[in-house]
Amino acid sequence: MTVHWFAKRMWFGIATAALAVSLCAPGPAVAAPAATTTAPATTTVTTTTSTTTTASAPAGGATGGTAFGPTTLPTPTLDPTVLIATGTITVRMRPVTLLGDVLNFRGVAPASDAGATAVIETLDAATGAWTATSEAKVGPRGQFVASWRTDEVGRVTVRATIAPATAARSRRARSARAAASSNPAEITVYQPARATYFGPGLYGQQTACGEVLTPSLIGVANRTLPCGTDVTIDYDGRSLTVPVVDRGPYANGADWDLTSATAEALGMTETETIGTIVAGAAATPSPAPTPAVTSPTGGVTAG
Repeated sequence: MTVHWFAKRMWFGIATAALAVSLCAPGPAVAAPAATTTAPATTTVTTTTSTTTTASAPAGGATGGTAFGPTTLPTPTLDPTVLIATGTITVRMRPVTLLGDVLNFRGVAPASDAGATAVIETLDAATGAWTATSEAKVGPRGQFVASWRTDEVGRVTVRATIAPATAARSRRARSARAAASSNPAEITVYQPARATYFGPGLYGQQTACGEVLTPSLIGVANRTLPCGTDVTIDYDGRSLTVPVVDRGPYANGADWDLTSATAEALGMTETETIGTIVAGAAATPSPAPTPAVTSPTGGVTAG
């Protein structure tokens, strides 16, 4: 029994030593995580200034069998958002509008004119006479808003004047208005019209005015104006003066048919209402009409 007890004590000592060695032995190496560096985020702002728009027309069948190179489009004039005329009176207005639209004139006169009448006048270029088109009462701080429903097409010279609270239409009042007025300003009133555009599928053919229709041809088709007549077109704050180069349109209830280059320069992508002014007579007589082929959008081009 003593031997047995002694053997058990020896076995327990050996096991304890083995366990201690196991616990003290180094384990497998563990790789430390790799250090990472995060670069600070950057924001790049790119500013692009463009004066022309370049587009490439497809070659071959889509253009009537003729391959065309890159097309450089003209840059339309951007309409200013507001026109300010200063002087004894300061008045603000939109410089571009359509016939029949209401044009508001927001002005400020001297506070001493409170209670008087602000008169909006237009100039008759032929006679040099000013004609009253609308009136508004001047408020306590000199402010006023007068409205005019446009009734003539073209470039119109306007001004704001102040008439005394009494005898507003007397000769003395007219003299006072001439002395107390804003500087004259010019607004443009366009004739509203429906317009389509044409070109794709017809490139390489000849128009009724003798032009070869290409992706870069700037112009417009009209049923009656002589070829070469200049027409100013206004659309979505952009205006461009182009010649009549074709006949049409004869569909979609449109009055004008823009070449695809003209439509692209103005930003027009579908049938829209545009503003037009016939700007000048044709420089050369129109050629004799030729048989026309109607485009998918209602324009025409010679076959």
